[in-house]
Amino acid sequence: MKLTLKRGKLQHLAGLLLTAGLTLTSSLATTLNAASVQTDDSLRSVTCLAVSPDGKHVVSGGGSLLVVQRWDDLQVVQTFTVPIAQLHDAQFSADGNSLLLAGGTPAEFGNVALLSWPQLRVMWTHQLSDDVLYSATFLTRASPLTQWRGWPEEMERSNLRAAPLSLRPSREHRPRIILTKTLNGSNRIAVAGHDHAVYVLDVEGGESSDAGTNATDVAKLSSHSKPVTSVCVVGNSRLIASCSVDGTVRIWDEDSGQLARTLSNHLKAVRMIAVRPAVESRLPMLASVSDDRTLRLWQPTIGRMVRFKRLTSPATAVAWNVTADRVIVGTRDGSVVAVNPDDLSLQSLASACDAWVTELACHPTLRGVAVGDSNGNVKKLTLAE
Repeated sequence: MKLTLKRGKLQHLAGLLLTAGLTLTSSLATTLNAASVQTDDSLRSVTCLAVSPDGKHVVSGGGSLLVVQRWDDLQVVQTFTVPIAQLHDAQFSADGNSLLLAGGTPAEFGNVALLSWPQLRVMWTHQLSDDVLYSATFLTRASPLTQWRGWPEEMERSNLRAAPLSLRPSREHRPRIILTKTLNGSNRIAVAGHDHAVYVLDVEGGESSDAGTNATDVAKLSSHSKPVTSVCVVGNSRLIASCSVDGTVRIWDEDSGQLARTLSNHLKAVRMIAVRPAVESRLPMLASVSDDRTLRLWQPTIGRMVRFKRLTSPATAVAWNVTADRVIVGTRDGSVVAVNPDDLSLQSLASACDAWVTELACHPTLRGVAVGDSNGNVKKLTLAE
C-alpha cells in the first residue's frame, strides 16, 4: 500500500513538473523572440553577421545555419542550411546579388561558397586547405573593367621568379588573364583561416548547375606563423590586409603575392580588422582589435600606426559606420563602444550582452549597428549623431 501511494505521488509530481517545464519553456521562448534570433533551430553562437546592401535585412550564421531577419524589427523571415559544417564569415557583394560564406571543418578542410541573394540558392562551392576558414572578402575594385585579372606573363617574369614556391600558382591551375568583369565587380576573392595562410582565388562567372567547384587557386600567401583570423581589401588599392593570432597585421600586394609590410605593434592575438570606407583626400585607414585590449588605427599603404585606444576588456569585433566617422568595437565583457578615429573620444553603446560580442555589422545608410554574441543573440543599436 505504501509503495502504491509513493508511486502515485511520484507520477503526480512528475506530471506537474512536466507541465511547469513546458510552460516555462514556452514563456522563455516568447521572451527571447522579442529580443533576438529565435527559430526552432536557433543559433548557439553568432559566428558571422552581415547587413544587406539595401539595409532591409540582417543575416546571421552559426554552425551550418543562416538566419535572415528584417532590420526594422529583427523578426526572423527565413532560415537556411548551408553546405558548410561551421560558418565563420559572411559578406555581401557590392551589388547585393550574392552572399559569400566561409567556414569548414576543423582539422579537415575549409569551405567557401557563394549564394544568390535573396533566393539563397547555392551558386558554387569550393573546398580549400586542410583546416577551417575564418574570413573571406570580395576583392572589388573601383574600375574592374580596366584592370588586369590574373597573372600576366610580363608580371610573372618580373615578380614570381624571386617569390617563394608557395606563392606561385600550380601549373595545372595556371590562371588566365581576364579583362572583363565576371562576378559582382570582381572575379577574385581572398580567404584565410587556421592553416596560417591567405588564399587568393579566381572565381568563374555564371552558375554551376551542380553547385560544384567553380573557383581556381591563384596564390597562397604564407607569412603568418599562427591562424589568420580576418582578411580584407585595402580600399581601391591593390593591397590585401590580414591579421593573425601571431599578433601581427600583414599587408600583401595582390598582383605579386608578395608581403608588402608587417604591422607588429599589438602585444597579443589580433582578432579582427576593418578598413574605413573611402574618404576623399585621405589615405586608407585600417582598424585592428586585439586580446591586448587595444584598438589600433593604421595607414596600411605607408605602414604607419596613427593612434591607439585602450579598452577595458579584450576586443573581439570591429566595424566602421557608413559615414566613416566612428569605429565600432565589441569586447569580451559584452560591451559595445563607438570610437572617434580623430580624437579617440568614446561613446558607450551597450553593456547589456550576457556573453562575448562575436560579430558587428553596420547599416549601409543609417547610423545603426547589428551586434551578435556568443549566446546566439542578435541586437540592434543606434549611434548618436
